[in-house]
Amino acid sequence: MPRPLRSAPLIAMVAALLALTGCAPAAEEPQQAPPPTLGFLVGYAGECSGPGGEITVDSIRSQADELVRTRLREAGYTTLLVPCDEPVPAVDDAELRRYLDERGLRVERVRVDDARVASAIAGGTPAHALRSAISRRIMLAESLVFSGEIARLPSASLELIADRQAIELARDDRRVPGAPVGGDEQVYSRAIGESGLLVSLSRGGPESSPEVSVAIADLNLAGDDSVPATDVWTGRRIHSVDGRLAVTLSPGDTALLRIG
Repeated sequence: MPRPLRSAPLIAMVAALLALTGCAPAAEEPQQAPPPTLGFLVGYAGECSGPGGEITVDSIRSQADELVRTRLREAGYTTLLVPCDEPVPAVDDAELRRYLDERGLRVERVRVDDARVASAIAGGTPAHALRSAISRRIMLAESLVFSGEIARLPSASLELIADRQAIELARDDRRVPGAPVGGDEQVYSRAIGESGLLVSLSRGGPESSPEVSVAIADLNLAGDDSVPATDVWTGRRIHSVDGRLAVTLSPGDTALLRIG
């Protein structure tokens, strides 16, 4: 009768051979965060039920038509979110879904406590505050979702919301949020792409200094004589002076600097 194989030594030997030949099982890669949503709310949280608050096919379709008319769809805004904890019949309307699909759009009912609802930006916010809000979402690698009827938004707001460079940064494949620099909530940095760096400088209220700056050493850029950067919002090109990148801002505004 043949002798039974000693399985443990055999398994160990096979594993060693696999490792030597490069055939060892690959380690599981960390799961990447889902791509950010670019879209608009239909109505507001809590408006989906009750007298006069029901979300209808027409209200969803109207918001969708405005995405097309204003060319926000072409900019990347293709999602409509209906914030409601209860079923919304209009969201499941087959004819509406066909209508949206033909236009490259989609609608989704989400819970009122969905993070995208909680962080939605009021589309009619003044320009300086809108720049700051969009910049912060980008620095935190969050979705860009806006509230308000698109048809009522001023052209200045639509222009900022559709900014090509801002959308490109929001969609960056390196979906890792940035962090305050040196614990300063007014200064954030975020790694983008393979080796890029993004920095946001925000000014507080009227009592704060108009100049906001960051030391290049705090950005791990020490040793460079002059660090260049471009403000995404203004297109202005700046260089570090005396080891600092500095901008002058109005109260509540933000500069979004792409380093390099």
